[in-house]
Amino acid sequence: LNAPENDMDAPEAWNYTTGGLSPAGDTVVVAVIDAGFNAYHPDMEPNHWKNPAEIPGDGLDNDGNGYVDDCRGWNVVSQNDDVAGTATQHGNGVAGMIGAAGNNSKGMTGVNWHVKMMLVAGGNTIAGILSACEYIRTNRKLYNETGGQRGAFVVAVNTSWGLDYGF
Repeated sequence: LNAPENDMDAPEAWNYTTGGLSPAGDTVVVAVIDAGFNAYHPDMEPNHWKNPAEIPGDGLDNDGNGYVDDCRGWNVVSQNDDVAGTATQHGNGVAGMIGAAGNNSKGMTGVNWHVKMMLVAGGNTIAGILSACEYIRTNRKLYNETGGQRGAFVVAVNTSWGLDYGF
């Protein structure tokens, strides 16, 4: 298509905001469910949501959300925070479009330069999808119940299931 205005006008929006905080000052989190992610990619790592109420590797559920050591998100298959999952190419592409850090001369730029991304790996089956959604819901509910002291201010969830997974 050569029709004008068939884009999202991100550069125009960046004149006003590059994401990050809600008008009330909450850190905006977008959850991304996919097969896996490279959370240490230089453009992804700065915007990777990390659970501040968890202590890595202590074997405890420090924040009381029902998930032990979920410091970097959640892998519904391995039941830990190894968000690398089974494959990272698609997950990185999707998460990168949503929230790769921008204006840093490192490579790619997402629509929201400062949004935090909650990475949830392994939602390739109906059970996995439900588990992934429950993890996200639990963290948003915890955020609401604790006045933002625990959990995450998740405002959107991205799922990209296509023909390969039959959804």
